[in-house]
Amino acid sequence: MTVQAAQQIKAKAPSLGQASIDLLNPLSGLEKILSAICTLAGLAFLAGAFFQYMNHRKHPTQVTISKPIIFLILGLVFVTLPLWTEMSSGAQALHQ
Repeated sequence: MTVQAAQQIKAKAPSLGQASIDLLNPLSGLEKILSAICTLAGLAFLAGAFFQYMNHRKHPTQVTISKPIIFLILGLVFVTLPLWTEMSSGAQALHQ
């Protein structure tokens, strides 16, 4: 085998980094679906927090204040989770 033939074979062989990128490409659709689900869940938790707070205002002994606060925190986490993933993927792109 000549040196030129070996270089051609090496040039055609994908690198380990390229192979990992090729494996992760189908996951981008899954990431978009999960981001949409997180956003919808977050909005549902925020709406639930509002309604739980309204129930707390009407009946403070039946609905504790911790319930709307927990719903609010969960809603904010779920709504901002897609933003965190976008920022982290952007940081990874800048790092490469």
